[in-house]
Amino acid sequence: MDLRVVTISVEKQEVMTRDNVPVTVDAVVYFPRRRSPSRRRESGELSQSHFADVADDAAQRTRPGPLDDLLSQRESINQKLQEIIDRQTEPWGVKVTAVEVKDVALPDTMKRAMAKQAEAERERRAKIVNAEGEFQSR
Repeated sequence: MDLRVVTISVEKQEVMTRDNVPVTVDAVVYFPRRRSPSRRRESGELSQSHFADVADDAAQRTRPGPLDDLLSQRESINQKLQEIIDRQTEPWGVKVTAVEVKDVALPDTMKRAMAKQAEAERERRAKIVNAEGEFQSR
């Protein structure tokens, strides 16, 4: 019996968070190699179609503002997607051993905006510390 595992990359999907931040997510699905190649391919296509729905649903459930909520939901996304795929591939004799969201990527413009915001916050704190120092020196 062949115990090796086949991985199928699920193509990147762009989803919009509740606070209108576009993020790109991708995943990997793991199957036992002993199953037929055609069923693995069909399972991969099934994974692709359901991944978009699950990721979009998770993105919409995050509170406006923090993207950390979406990132922290990786495990629930993995579990939900695995359950959906397992339910539909069980009649084919295909068992999904794991699903993992590999990456949640922000667009470069959002990264730059977040970096500017962090820099402005650091400058604000530095000015407060400087002003407190001047006040104490008087």
